[in-house]
Amino acid sequence: TEPTRGYADVYGRISSLLEVGTGFHPELTGRENIFLNGSILGMRKREIERQFDAIVDFAEIEQFLDTPVKHYSSGMYVRLAFAVAAHLEPEILLVDEVLAVGDIAFQKKCLGKMDDVSKQGRTVIFVSHNLNALQRLCTRSLLLNHGRLVAEGKTDAVIARYLNERTSSGAPDTWIDLTDKAREGTGRVRFAAVAYSSHNPLAAHQPYANGPLEITLDLVSDAPRTVDSIAATLYDRYGTKLVNADTLALGEAVTLAAGHSLLHLHVERLHLNPGIYMLGLWAANPPGEMFDSLPTAIQLEVVELESEKIRVEADGVVPCEFRVRIGPDTPHQPAWA
Repeated sequence: TEPTRGYADVYGRISSLLEVGTGFHPELTGRENIFLNGSILGMRKREIERQFDAIVDFAEIEQFLDTPVKHYSSGMYVRLAFAVAAHLEPEILLVDEVLAVGDIAFQKKCLGKMDDVSKQGRTVIFVSHNLNALQRLCTRSLLLNHGRLVAEGKTDAVIARYLNERTSSGAPDTWIDLTDKAREGTGRVRFAAVAYSSHNPLAAHQPYANGPLEITLDLVSDAPRTVDSIAATLYDRYGTKLVNADTLALGEAVTLAAGHSLLHLHVERLHLNPGIYMLGLWAANPPGEMFDSLPTAIQLEVVELESEKIRVEADGVVPCEFRVRIGPDTPHQPAWA
């Protein structure tokens, strides 16, 4: 896509990974494409030869090195392309969402490499919706909406802004309309509304650490049907799954009538520290049909209940019960003392 307007001042060598297969010729082998892709990115032949073994080792495709890349999977493409781009030793490394194609182990390897590049005083521009990766890799972030800059600053603050704009919150014991929420699925079963409560007036019915949480779901089905998996999932602001209440885990399918049905999910003890969490909803008959999925339906706040005597600022997200004991009377003298 051609830019509409504007300009960029570039100081130093840029290496980029923007699209699977960019800079590769399908008829050439992996070995030949290393030299081709490296030259496109600005590497000299001597430089490519010096980095060749490191590139092949990083990409983990040695046994397919002399195979034409037209026979490579998209994951193998990404492995090789990222290995070349990362070993160019650029001043600026530009990486788009393309890393989502690789497997989890290789994604972690790539994030580690980008972290190394940034620690060497070079610039990494990482475009992603992976909030955990952004939090780990980036000290500063930009939030774009339809090509326009809407936020810039420390990654924590920008992520919070992003999540707040994508999710709405509602008071406990009130129905929250979900009809206009972004979702995926066939729509044969849909989440119409959700309500939540701890049923504890001392917490103003808000969820609280180690307390109960009831989530009530208003589901709409186009016909009478049985649904194997209906789940309510709590995530932290980086998208890490923390609590998953899924009917599939109970081995109990849910029978829905045509039209509206109410489903109550009751969590006995919510092992989360005070903070803001995202509630995601899911209805499916796995591994076949996914009816409805709302990864960030609403956000809710877990509060501190004074009577629970929880620390005001607790580390981590999961509270734990522990004791401290000093003893025995005569301290043990370690061998090295």
